[in-house]
Amino acid sequence: MLQLNTRLANLWLARKFSFGTDVRRRIWLKLAKLLENGVPIRTAIQRMRSRRARMKGDSDALVLAFDDWLTQINNGRRFSDAIRKWVDHEELCCSHQASSPATWKKHCIRR
Repeated sequence: MLQLNTRLANLWLARKFSFGTDVRRRIWLKLAKLLENGVPIRTAIQRMRSRRARMKGDSDALVLAFDDWLTQINNGRRFSDAIRKWVDHEELCCSHQASSPATWKKHCIRR
């Protein structure tokens, strides 16, 4: 039970203090590249999560975000719904409207 409470507290803190625009931009670029190469979104997020966890550990904010996204996607939610608590409104609207990885990369990722 303590482990679950610690995990929930870490998740809350990760959302509260989230990651900046530069970090999110790198995530979107990596994700777009994987999707362009035909990697399914669930697999792409799992790969990104595994690599980040190896580098930073399981309690890293980005690892917690990936875990949350995967849980929601596995429960049938759309990606745009899964990231809702983690990104700003512009990114959320864009991810919801993008029809392909190329469109998403062109219009949704800030330069």
